Amino acid sequence: MPPTRVLFVNHVARISGAEESLLALVRHLDRDRFDPSLACPPGPLAIRAADAGVRTFSLPVTAFRRTRNPLTLSTYAVAWVAGTNHLRKIVRDLKPGIVHSNSPKAHVYAGGVARKAGVPAVWHARDLRPLPFPAGSLCRSTNRVIAVSEAVADFLAASGLSRPTVTCIHNGIDAEGWRGRLASRDVVAELGIPEGRRILLMAAQFAPWKRHEDALRAMPDILAGEPAAHLLLAGDDRFGGQPEVAAQLDALAAELDIKAHVTFAGHRDDVPDLMSAAEVVLIPSDAEPFGRVAIEAMALGKPVVGTRAGGLPEVVRDGETGLLVVPRFPESLAAACLRVLENPSLARGLGKAGKRRVVECFDIRQTAERVESLYEAMLHPPLKWVTV
Repeated sequence: MPPTRVLFVNHVARISGAEESLLALVRHLDRDRFDPSLACPPGPLAIRAADAGVRTFSLPVTAFRRTRNPLTLSTYAVAWVAGTNHLRKIVRDLKPGIVHSNSPKAHVYAGGVARKAGVPAVWHARDLRPLPFPAGSLCRSTNRVIAVSEAVADFLAASGLSRPTVTCIHNGIDAEGWRGRLASRDVVAELGIPEGRRILLMAAQFAPWKRHEDALRAMPDILAGEPAAHLLLAGDDRFGGQPEVAAQLDALAAELDIKAHVTFAGHRDDVPDLMSAAEVVLIPSDAEPFGRVAIEAMALGKPVVGTRAGGLPEVVRDGETGLLVVPRFPESLAAACLRVLENPSLARGLGKAGKRRVVECFDIRQTAERVESLYEAMLHPPLKWVTV
């Protein structure tokens, strides 16, 4: 029997955490059972998917933003019709057995197309942000929903989705393959960071909920206890929605008089190298849906200092694999960072336990197997006995 074709649909061309998780999943699906394809706008994601042996289709998708402007809304409607018609042709020609949307925005396009084609659809929920359409509308065009954490599953239930429709499947990574390529001293030198600095890394796109400002505001207290501390911010405005954030953060660093101890590295494709050079990985988000950066850091044996919010507590065990603090309190963030920097044995213990937890709980092969089981349940639902 030939493998079932699975058409993944993504709404953006650039690569962030959701797209990295998608690429990891398609690489580890059992190709004897499932044959993945990807429809997305042309760009880096399509290129990397093709390099992984995934058939790709160009899909024109417009980024919708909340508005009441009638002209903008009409423009969105025209773009949505064009996109769905294009996707409908892809589905008609490919004849997939399953359509898998990688976000609610992708599902706005894919859900109705799959439903009309009679193809089972799954929507992968990766955010803790308002849905682009009422939950009921999205739910009617999906058979199952995958939530990346119980926090996301609860958020969807509060938004109006039926909780039994949602299955929690945590993201995973290839822990053995997640390795740096350069020596830490070479990475530090390339970034222009003075020798001897103790690096705290925050790797995140520029978005308000990531709370970069809390990492910056924590630095004066951290420097008071450890003058060699240095904050490395790796990330940028990946999707063009926050063009002012970089300037605001730079101005804040100047206001706090810490610019000599902060490096804005922009978007980087060598995150494993940056993590290898860091002593602590920071995640100060106030609504982290899952925390992919956390499992990446833990896979390298790096202690995580994050917040007790969203899905992060499902990943990082406070006091065992990292330290969690109340969100939006830079003072608590600073105290936790100093605790790790001042206690090498604690740092080593957190790192070892974190690495062990990733191998046991967040291996990409486990994630792929759970998704495959969900596919099988969608393709072969249990028989319902009818009494007469």
